[in-house]
Amino acid sequence: MFSLSADNNELKSFAKIAAAMISVPSELDRSDRNIAALLLTCLPFAGSVGITDIENIHVDDSVIRGVSDFCRISNSSFNQIDLRECDISNVTFENVEVATVIANEITRLSPTFPDPGMIQLEVEGRQELLAGAEATQWINAHGRARDNESSETLVSEGLREHELYRLLQKSCRVMLRQHWIRSDGDDYLIKIVKSEFWQTLVDILRKNDLLAERHGKPASGPPSIFYHIPHAREILQEDRSNELVTSLFADLEEKVAELRN
Repeated sequence: MFSLSADNNELKSFAKIAAAMISVPSELDRSDRNIAALLLTCLPFAGSVGITDIENIHVDDSVIRGVSDFCRISNSSFNQIDLRECDISNVTFENVEVATVIANEITRLSPTFPDPGMIQLEVEGRQELLAGAEATQWINAHGRARDNESSETLVSEGLREHELYRLLQKSCRVMLRQHWIRSDGDDYLIKIVKSEFWQTLVDILRKNDLLAERHGKPASGPPSIFYHIPHAREILQEDRSNELVTSLFADLEEKVAELRN
C-alpha cells in the first residue's frame, strides 16, 4: 500500500502518469492492465492525488483496501477484484463488468456496483461461492440497496450519510491493518485525526469503552497520542449482538440528530 507524505509528491505523479498510460491500451503486453490495478490501490487517496474518473480499463486482478474517496469508474471490466475489508460506497460504477468479487462481511459496496458473475465470500476462515440470485442478494445487503428503515436497522440512513459515520468507518478499517492511529502520523491518518468530527468521535468511543489511548514521549517536540479501537471488526459488521456496538450507534444517532438541529 502506498503512503502519501506531505513532503513527497511521488504518489500524485504516479497517479497522473498512470492515468495517461492506461488511456492508451498496450498491444504488446499487459502493462496497461497492471498499471490500472496499481492505480486502483490509490482509491483511498483519490481526492488527494487528483483521481476523479477512471475509464476504459480492463483489469485481471485488483486489490482495494480501506475506504475509497469519491470517484467514478466507467466502461471497464474486472476479471477479479478483491474487496475484503474495503468500503467503496463512494465510487460510482457505470457500464462496468465484474467476473469475480472476493469479499467478506465488512465489505461495503456502492448503490451502483454491478452484479458479478460470482462472489468468493470469506466467512470465519472458510470460503463460500455465491452466484445468481444469492450473489445479487448479498450485493444488495452490503450497500447496493437502500433498505427502508425498520426496527431491525441498527444504523439509519441519516447516520450512514453523515461525516461522523464515515469517519468511524475509516478509523475502524485502519484498525484492521495496524494497531494504532497516531495523532501525527502520515497524511492519510492525519486526515482522520484532523477531521472536525474527530474529537466528537473520540468522546463517544471513550464513553462506550471502545477507545484505548496511549501518550508517546518523543525526544523532542510535542507528545504523540496513539488511539486504538477495540471491536473494530464488530463495529464494521454493525453487530447487534455486541452491546457495546449497539450502544455506540445509539449515541452516534443521538449526536447526529443534535448536530443537525
